[in-house]
Amino acid sequence: MQALSGLTVVTLEHAIAAPFATRQLADLGARVIKIERPGVGDLKAYDLMIQSESGFVSITGTPDEPSKAGLSIADIAAGMYAYSSILAALLQRRIDGQGRRIDISLLEAMAE
Repeated sequence: MQALSGLTVVTLEHAIAAPFATRQLADLGARVIKIERPGVGDLKAYDLMIQSESGFVSITGTPDEPSKAGLSIADIAAGMYAYSSILAALLQRRIDGQGRRIDISLLEAMAE
C-alpha cells in the first residue's frame, strides 16, 4: 500500500507546474481527478515569462543576449512547492481535521 492510497485529489490546474505536483501525488498512490475549463483547457503563466519577470534571464546567457534556462525551472520549482505544501496540509488535516487552500505562484517560486 502506498502512502496516499485512498486519497482522492480534485485539481483545477494549468500547464506544467500543477500537473507536476499532482503527478507526484499520484505516484504516492493518490487518485487524481483533473477539472478543466470547458472549451478552453489548460494555465495562463508560462515559464519563459516567469523566468524573465523574476530576473533569472539576466544571469543566464551573455550580457548582450540573455537566455532562459533549458528546463522549465519556474514550473518545476512551483510544482515542488505545491507538492510539499499539499503534503504539509495533509499532515495538518490529520491533526485538526481541517482542509487547506493552497495558492502557489510561479514568480514567488522563482524569486525564492
